[in-house]
Parts: sequence; C-alpha cells; structure tokens
Amino acid sequence: MKTIFMTVAVVTVLVGCASTISPKAAKVQVHTQMSTLLSNCKNLGPVTATSRAFGYEEAWATAKNQIREAAADKDGDTLVILNTDRDGLNLTIQGTALRCY
Repeated sequence: MKTIFMTVAVVTVLVGCASTISPKAAKVQVHTQMSTLLSNCKNLGPVTATSRAFGYEEAWATAKNQIREAAADKDGDTLVILNTDRDGLNLTIQGTALRCY
C-alpha cells in the first residue's frame, strides 16, 4: 500500500512540473542549425528562454517550450536554436525566430 501511494505521489509531482504550451507555439518548427532551406525566411529577431530544474531533461523541456512561446509571440512559425548553456540548475536556450510560411 505504501509503495502504491509513493508511486502515485511521484507521478503527480512529475505531471505537475510539466510545462504547458499554447496551440500557436505548438505549431512552431524547431531547427538546431541555420541552413539554406531557411534562407528565404524573414528573421524576426533573437529569442531566449531560461529554466531552472534539477534534471537536465526537465529543464530542457521547459526552456524549449518557453522559447517556442517567445518565437510565437513574435509571430514566428520557425525557431532556430543557436546555443544552449547550463549553469548549475539554470538552462538557457538562445535562438532566432523566423517566419517562413
């Protein structure tokens, strides 16, 4: 009984930590480098997101959602991730928002 309770508690905490993403940001394509395929896109400017978490995967997922939201806020449909930096518990992602379509 104690094991079942602990499992449910852990799952609840993990689900509660998951970051949500808006429908508009969910449509933003993510690229890990600039390429010639993106040369005709309009550059909307830099975007940055920082997340603080104990686990790298959790920090990455949260920061990636935040930077997609930042690209969507600039009316971008494409995001190019240019740099990631981990400083202790903080993970920062830097990128460029583009409008390609």
